Amino acid sequence: MVIWQRDLDGGADREVVRPDSYRYAASPDGRQLAFQVSDAASKEAVVKIMPLAGGEAREVFRSKKTNMSLSWTADGRQLLVGQSDDRNESPVARSR
Repeated sequence: MVIWQRDLDGGADREVVRPDSYRYAASPDGRQLAFQVSDAASKEAVVKIMPLAGGEAREVFRSKKTNMSLSWTADGRQLLVGQSDDRNESPVARSR
């Protein structure tokens, strides 16, 4: 899936993240986007955060488990990454 950002005041559309990304979560203030991609070489799931104003995404979390959920804390200071294991239970990892 590709995520596009549109300026509602008549500006142009801008592609925010590439097509191989999935599981998105926008920060509460709308400044950052967290998303998951697959690392083909390591076969790991990678969570990245990027500024929606533009700029490079940075890796914040990596795991062999690919079934994740992403959610920001209300203040936008932490990203919660939930993972499922064989018992469908796993601690939450926090990334800044």
